[in-house]
Amino acid sequence: MAHKGWLRYLVIACLLVLIAFGLRILGFADLGSQADEGVFVTGGSRLLAGDLLYRDLFWNHPPGVILLEAVSLQIAGPDLLLGRLMSVAAATLSVGLLVLASRQIGRMENVPDRGSGTPLWTDLLAGCLFALAPLAIFWSRFAMIENFETVFATASISFILVGLRRRAAIWWLLAGLMAGVALLFKITALVPIGAVGLFIVLWWLRERTDQPLRGALLFLGGLTIVLLLLLFGLLAQGTLADFSRYLSGADRLAPLVDWQGKVAALFQWSTRSPVLALALLGILPAMLARRSAHLLPAIWFVAETVALLLPPRSDFGWKGYSHYTLPMIAAAGLVVGVGL
Repeated sequence: MAHKGWLRYLVIACLLVLIAFGLRILGFADLGSQADEGVFVTGGSRLLAGDLLYRDLFWNHPPGVILLEAVSLQIAGPDLLLGRLMSVAAATLSVGLLVLASRQIGRMENVPDRGSGTPLWTDLLAGCLFALAPLAIFWSRFAMIENFETVFATASISFILVGLRRRAAIWWLLAGLMAGVALLFKITALVPIGAVGLFIVLWWLRERTDQPLRGALLFLGGLTIVLLLLLFGLLAQGTLADFSRYLSGADRLAPLVDWQGKVAALFQWSTRSPVLALALLGILPAMLARRSAHLLPAIWFVAETVALLLPPRSDFGWKGYSHYTLPMIAAAGLVVGVGL
């Protein structure tokens, strides 16, 4: 019976992923080019022409999407379809990863009322919500940075949940690797990385065992591997100083430009929005009352939501661009799907 139940679950999960893929692939070739796609194609073309990123070519993001676009152009020529297809694939994979994450929580022995008798549909709900979300469907048809950031961030969260369920350390290392790759696409991947850090701290405070510390070390190890690969790549092409200048604030759109003003803006925002701060403080005791496995999705969702609400001057908030919400939609789907 257990084998039949697993087979039924696998079949339905695969059908859900196929439906998600079909909704995203439908008509994606007929859409006009989006402004960001034009920037990516231009940047990828210049890389193929021999320009060096951050030196010859100004770029105000980590290198992930521009390198991916260069590969797409090298394979398919000056066509948007391969880049869009990769974006569709990333968004579809996010659906499968959300199903995986939800199943881990639903099958953990230490989660009350969520044992082996968990209904099948509850394990699929998180993926279903993201698969059918109109905004997620719309933006998956364009080669947007956030689709790639979301899939790797979701993979990181999912792998941690697998590690928690199976008590296997290797999954923490894989989670760190995925978080590092997400950071290569967009610096806002610091949000789920920070969520993981807060989760580890709360986990350790609750249980006072060495498991959170081991998980943290492995996660940081995986993250460091990716960052070292980036460092070696920059050293190999001689653009480490240019990349450092980008980070330091020498360029107008650099992440750390006017960091003092950004910190001041965050302080003013937090003092003028006491309701949000009080709400977060109220959520914390409720979160601490739940099992450890419940904490991570909830922290991720809260972190993504707060990041979107940050003031425009912080250069980290919503700014009115709806595709910035994709990681939050994935986190919300997981939180709702597991009934937190």
